[in-house]
Amino acid sequence: MAVVLRESFTPVPPNGNDYQGRFGRHKCQSFTAVSSHTIDRIDLRLKKAYGAPSITYTVYLYAESGNLPIGSPLATYGTFNLDDLTYDYTNLSFASDSYTVTGGNEYVIVVSTTFTVPPTTTTWLTWYTGTGYGGGSSGYFVYPDWVEHTNYDRWFKCYEDSSSVVYAEGTKTVSAAATVDYITGPGKAWNPAPTDNQENIAIVGRTAINTLTWSAPAGETPDYLVYFRAQGDSWELQETITDDSTSHTLSASVRNSLTYYSTYEWRVDTRDVIGGETLTTTGDTWTFISQPEGDWTNFDRPSDYDPDQVWVPGTGWDDINDFEYTGAGRYKGRVIVIGHKVIYFGDI
Repeated sequence: MAVVLRESFTPVPPNGNDYQGRFGRHKCQSFTAVSSHTIDRIDLRLKKAYGAPSITYTVYLYAESGNLPIGSPLATYGTFNLDDLTYDYTNLSFASDSYTVTGGNEYVIVVSTTFTVPPTTTTWLTWYTGTGYGGGSSGYFVYPDWVEHTNYDRWFKCYEDSSSVVYAEGTKTVSAAATVDYITGPGKAWNPAPTDNQENIAIVGRTAINTLTWSAPAGETPDYLVYFRAQGDSWELQETITDDSTSHTLSASVRNSLTYYSTYEWRVDTRDVIGGETLTTTGDTWTFISQPEGDWTNFDRPSDYDPDQVWVPGTGWDDINDFEYTGAGRYKGRVIVIGHKVIYFGDI
């Protein structure tokens, strides 16, 4: 049975401090369920302070109002003692209960203790926090009310047990040890070619750009939706790929629209089906800049010309942009060379 990640906020350093709940008695984190599913396990990232006593905490799931818990617990996922923690952050899993959430509804994870913490003490329990989560808020308890904190959110992961993982091409049974990280969709495409921000991309001649390629997210075979545009224009879907291919051939209309020294953007969205739901992840935006304008008609290339041939300064030439070809043929003229590759030919 696979363990499928359903909800998550995983901030990275340096936002690793817990700024709320100075007495460490009750802390919470709200989230909006991305879909209807069962939460079978909750992971939290916790640490204790030096001098912390042996105190037992319980992990609950609550309904919410105003991003804060209301009513009685919907589920009780487990307990831990501060003795279980170290002075560095530790990931703990709690799976003694389960609850089926409804997509689009908000819920609250609560960490609470019945121990009466003296008001003069410092925080004994720290729940890893960070900024940037748009799906909820953290909170802490100051008698007699919960207090919402909208600037920081706490590290959490909610998992669902699943006997199979459903992909676009069918159902695949996975091992019990497998953890499939799906939140709002599959992983992103990566490793683009042309590389991001690559310059001097040829748009004419035999080396002119013709294809875009990328690598699949690790362990996944999603569909790909390829988008392209000139910078500042609207995105246009070029192709939907459903056969595991990781390349796209530019259409003739796109190739013919490319102009010199212009910036173009492209991205590859990934799409997959998990738990019967079609989920799409928007890819990163990659850019390239086309070659400067040059006069390719004003040069009689030698018969053994190689576009990757290194050009070297000609003997006695005064202009650093005047080069000679090192092959069997010889041409004395002006070229523009970037990274030892010729991108312009012309007369002196």
